[in-house]
Amino acid sequence: MFIKPFGWEPWATYPDFGSNNELYAAGDYLEIETLGPLVTLAPGERTTHIERWFLFRDVDTGHSERELYDALLTLLETTDRAISRAPPDIAS
Repeated sequence: MFIKPFGWEPWATYPDFGSNNELYAAGDYLEIETLGPLVTLAPGERTTHIERWFLFRDVDTGHSERELYDALLTLLETTDRAISRAPPDIAS
């Protein structure tokens, strides 16, 4: 299972009709692209867009929507704990 958390700023303007993510699928190919808010930068300024990747092996998603929900909730709690323990320069 691949989980890719990333931020969203409710005050921000996003590209492509207000999207903070885009998916593209073709055959066996899937692209998951995250988008940061649109910003205007002066010379020398910079911005960042942070996404984290988590890959979990052998996830049992069960046979019902409830079992899938419970499995995903457990994985999301794991990713939240990992992010909260990251050093400040990585967690921000």
